[in-house]
Amino acid sequence: MTLAVAAVVVAIDQATKALVLQVLPVGAEWPTGVALARWFAVHHVRNTGMAFGLGEGRGEMFLAIALVMGGVLIAWAASAPPRERLLRATLGLIVGGALGNAIDRARFGSVIDFIDVRFWPVFNAADSAISIGVVLLAWHSWRAERAPSGIQAPAPDG
Repeated sequence: MTLAVAAVVVAIDQATKALVLQVLPVGAEWPTGVALARWFAVHHVRNTGMAFGLGEGRGEMFLAIALVMGGVLIAWAASAPPRERLLRATLGLIVGGALGNAIDRARFGSVIDFIDVRFWPVFNAADSAISIGVVLLAWHSWRAERAPSGIQAPAPDG
């Protein structure tokens, strides 16, 4: 399940980035209309750092970290009990997002970002998958910590 979720995330991420590459030069913004322009735009930017532009110019280091962490998360998912489907899917979100951005770093030396919600740094589908995965992973950990000692919390999906 982890690899299937990761593959879907990578496919969505790379397809949306390919579309942006076809229609917008770097720095350009696609007008979303007067009603939406105040809150949302498609804005093609490049990021050589990590989230929020931190670590600009260290793309090779982030590429290596993403590949190592992807392997660690896949191994974790493989060792998770079969009933932990939500954990496996959550790890797939993070792995898929990391791989989507790693592909960009390997191909272009930077990550293609394009979702501009005006009040947040510009991001992409891979970033969204990582963020959702991290929130779900924190929730999973919180649930596990609250389970009585020696008893595992039941999986919500089975």
